Amino acid sequence: MASFWSLTIVSLTFLINFTQATYDASAHTNLAVYWGQGAYQQRLLHFCNQSTIDIIPIGFVNYFPAQGNGFPGDNFGNQCSGPPYVYAGPGNDPADNQLQSNCPNLVADIPVCQAQYGKKIVLSLGGGIDTYGLTGAANGTAFADFLWGAFGPQTKAWLKEGLPRPFDGPNNQAVEVDGFDFDIEFPSSDNQAGYIAMIKRLRQHFGSASKKYIITGAPQCVVPDANMGQMITYAKFDIIWIQYYNTAQCSARNWVTANPNYLSTGIEEPSGFSFDAWEGFLEGTASQDAKLYIGLPAATNTDYYLSPSEASSLIKAYYCKPNFGGIMLWEATAAENNDVGCGETYYQAMKEILVDYSQDGSLSCVKAPKYPISTSSKASCTVTSTTTSSSAPTITPTPPCTKVYQVQSGDYCYLIWTEFGITEAQLYAWNPFLDAACDLQPGEVLCVAESTTSISSSVSVTTTSTSVSATPTACTKYYTVVSGDYCYLIETDFGITSAQLYAWNPTLDANCDLAVGQVLCVSESPTSTSSVSTTTTSTSVSATPTACTKHYTVVSGDYCYLIETNFGITSAQLYAWNPTLDANCDLSIGQVLCVSESPTSTSSSSTQVSTTSTSSTSSSPTAACTKTYKVVSGDYCYLIETNFGITSAQLYAWNPTLDANCDLSIGQILCVSESPVSSSSSTLTSTSSTKSSSSSSSSHSSTHLSTSSSSSRSSTSSTKSSTSTSSSPTPTPTPKLVCNSDNCLRQLRGTPAFATTFCASFTAAVHTATVGLPTDVANCQSDVGRISSACSCLGVSTATTLSTSMTAAKR
Repeated sequence: MASFWSLTIVSLTFLINFTQATYDASAHTNLAVYWGQGAYQQRLLHFCNQSTIDIIPIGFVNYFPAQGNGFPGDNFGNQCSGPPYVYAGPGNDPADNQLQSNCPNLVADIPVCQAQYGKKIVLSLGGGIDTYGLTGAANGTAFADFLWGAFGPQTKAWLKEGLPRPFDGPNNQAVEVDGFDFDIEFPSSDNQAGYIAMIKRLRQHFGSASKKYIITGAPQCVVPDANMGQMITYAKFDIIWIQYYNTAQCSARNWVTANPNYLSTGIEEPSGFSFDAWEGFLEGTASQDAKLYIGLPAATNTDYYLSPSEASSLIKAYYCKPNFGGIMLWEATAAENNDVGCGETYYQAMKEILVDYSQDGSLSCVKAPKYPISTSSKASCTVTSTTTSSSAPTITPTPPCTKVYQVQSGDYCYLIWTEFGITEAQLYAWNPFLDAACDLQPGEVLCVAESTTSISSSVSVTTTSTSVSATPTACTKYYTVVSGDYCYLIETDFGITSAQLYAWNPTLDANCDLAVGQVLCVSESPTSTSSVSTTTTSTSVSATPTACTKHYTVVSGDYCYLIETNFGITSAQLYAWNPTLDANCDLSIGQVLCVSESPTSTSSSSTQVSTTSTSSTSSSPTAACTKTYKVVSGDYCYLIETNFGITSAQLYAWNPTLDANCDLSIGQILCVSESPVSSSSSTLTSTSSTKSSSSSSSSHSSTHLSTSSSSSRSSTSSTKSSTSTSSSPTPTPTPKLVCNSDNCLRQLRGTPAFATTFCASFTAAVHTATVGLPTDVANCQSDVGRISSACSCLGVSTATTLSTSMTAAKR
C-alpha cells in the first residue's frame, strides 16, 4: 500500500504473509517498537500479536544498583503492582528498593510473544529520566552478571541463592529476554568505561547460551553521541536505532523539509541528516557490522513527526544503504492510537512501506519482483474492485462460493482478507490451492465468500442437514468476552486451535478483534445437531474424511509442521481437514490424516456410526463431582486452584490420582467442584480460609475455564475438608514437602534473621490476606499457605495450623 502514501509510487508486489513475519537480522524490513511507557497502554501481548512488529524493547530498567539499594529498579507503566511488591535489595536503605516482583502480565506474555509470535523481546536500560548511573568497570561487570542471572537463562545456582527472577512464572517456569538495550541519555563520569565493561561481560555470557542474544542501543542523532559514542566504539552492538528526533539539526524532519520532491527527482539535497555520518563512524569500531534503524516518533503532537508519505520518501532514500536495517518507533501506544487512514495504525503503515520497498525492482539492492509490476498506482488503500469491466468476461462463482476476486498486480493475502472482511483461515479454507506463503499471481481467481449453508452433513436415515452460522447450531459451549481477553488466551484456556475458533465463529475478523460482551462458541459437538435415527446412530468425526482426496498415515518422527511442508498445505488446512487434532497438534503413530480435500466439495455424506456412549471413559470424575476441567498447555495446579476458587486440599481430595508434585498432563480431566453432600453421604466438617488470590481481579480466567456456570470467586470462602466419615471415598493424600524456590521463599531466604523471627510468630488467624503482613514477605502474595510452606522449607516451625496438602502443595 505504498501507493496510498504517495500516488507517485508504483503499486508493488507484496508477496509476504504478515502472519509469518519475524525478525531477520539481515533484512531491511525490520520494525522495532518501544513498549512500557505508554499512557493506558495495552498488554505486551497485544503488540506481539501484531504481525507487522518484529522487535519490542520493553522499558525501562531506570535505576541501576548504585541507585536501587544494591539491585536495579524498573518501571513498566501500568503492567506491574509497584511497591510494596519489590525485591529487598542487599543495601541498607529499603526505601530505595525498586525492582518490581509482581508483573503478572509480563510473566504471562513474554514467553507467548517469543514462542507463539516469534518476537524479539529486549530489556531496555536507561531512558529519559535521570535516575540511573554507572561508574567503573568493576561495577559494570557486576551489573552485567546480575542482569544475566535475573533476566537471562535460569540457573539452579541463582535459584539456590534466592536471587530475583522477576519474569519467571509459577513453579519456577523460566522466562528470559532476548537481549539488552541501552538507551543512555545522561553522561557518565568514567568516559563510559562501566558500560563498555558491562556489554563485554554480557557478550561473554551470550557465548554459553542456547539461543542468540542481541545488544541494541538508542543514541541521539548527533555523531558521535556524547553519552554512547565510546561504548559503541569499544563494545559490540548488533543494532543501533538512532533517535532522529529531539535534535533538530540532524533530525528526520530536517531531511523531509530539505527534500520535498525526492520521490519525483531522486536527488537528495543537504539537510544535516546523519545516517551517512553514522555509517562512517562505525567503520573500524567494535560495532562496524551493526544495523542502523531510523528512529521516528509515532505521536502526531510533536514537530518531529513524519506522516507516512514523508516517511516513505525518507525510507526510499536510505533503504539500500549497507547498514540499513529498518525503522524504530517511539512508542507502541502512540503508534497504536495514530490511525493514518484506512483503519491502519502508524506501525502497520511503517511496516508496509518497508515491505513495499523490498519488492521495488527500481531500487539498486532489490531483485526484480516475481511477477510484473503495474505501471499505474491504486488511488486508495483498498484492493481493486471486484466488479469486472464490460470488456472482460464475467467470472461466475462455483457453489458453494458466492463471490470471487481476480488477483491484481500488487495484491497480497493480508490486504485481500482485510478488504473482504474475512479471516485468514477462511481464505485458505475456500482456496485450498494456496501455498503456505500465500503467494499470489495476477489473474488468479480467489473465492472470498461462501454460502453459510454450504457445509452440510447427512447424519441419519432422514438425511437432516446442518449449516454453519454466526450462532453455530452445533455449538455445545459458549463464552462471553470480558475485558482483557484476546483470542490466543481463549484458545489456550479452552484447549482449541485458532482454526477451530475461526470455524466456529465465522464473524471474527482477520485480526481476531474482540468486543466485551461478545459471545463466542468454544466447543462444538463432533456429531453436530442433526437428527439421530431411531436406531440410535450418530455421526462422529471420521478418521477418513469423506471429502478428502489424499490421506497420510503418521509414522515415527512425524510432526505437524513436517507434514504440512511435505504436502504443501497450511496449518489452517490441516486443522480444518482433521478436526480431531488437539491444540498442540499431537500425533500418534498409525493415525490417518487428510492432507488434501476436493476444492469443489459442497457436502460430505457421512457414514452412520453406531454408538452406545458418547462419554469418555478416561479420567472420569466421581459421581459427586459437579464440574470438571481439561488441562491445557501451560496449566499448573496453583493456577487451576486460583481460577476455580478452590484450595489445594480440595484439588487433591477430588483428584486422588494427583502425585505429590501435582504434575499435570495435557488433556487430563480434573474435578474442580464437588457437591457439598457427596453421593456417599459423607459429612464434612470444614473451616474457611480466604485467599486474596481467589478474590482478585483475574475473574476473566475463571470464566474461561468454567463456562457451564458463572462461578463467583470474590468474597467467597474456600472450604477445606478437615474430617470425614468412613464412607468418604477419597481421603486427602499427604504429599511430601516440595521446596520450590519461588519468589516467596527467595525473599525469606534473602533476610534470614527476619525470616526466623517472622516464621516463628506467623499465625494464619492474625496474618490474613489484608492484615499484618510486612513488606519483607510481599512476594508471598498474602497467601498464608504459601508463607507456611516457605517457612517449612526454611526449617522454621510456624504457629499456624494448616492442612499438610496446603503447605506442601507445589506453588
